[in-house]
Amino acid sequence: MVTRWLQDPPSECLRTFALAVTALERLGLHPEQQIVAYRGYNTITFLIKKEQFTSEELEEIRTFTADRAFDLVYTPDINPNEVNQYNILPSPIYFQSFQDLIIANPRSHFYSNYP
Repeated sequence: MVTRWLQDPPSECLRTFALAVTALERLGLHPEQQIVAYRGYNTITFLIKKEQFTSEELEEIRTFTADRAFDLVYTPDINPNEVNQYNILPSPIYFQSFQDLIIANPRSHFYSNYP
């Protein structure tokens, strides 16, 4: 588990997400299945595993975050309707940044074009 401060535009948390994605990829794993991120008012927390999150774990995470008014930012099975529900921002910038990074190919284009 890693917790970082939120910034607008996403920077510190996006670097943390990118580091986790890169580390998992270098291990030959699938980061899109092994990272969960949720945020509060001013921090974001990452859960990172070497194994895929199970459906039971993801359900427990959803219950945990909803009970505490944390917003989901990234899960392997995230639905865009699940984000930005409690600590509402004008747009779901953290969710969108993470989605853009995870699908970028080549990723170097994402990095060079990111503000």
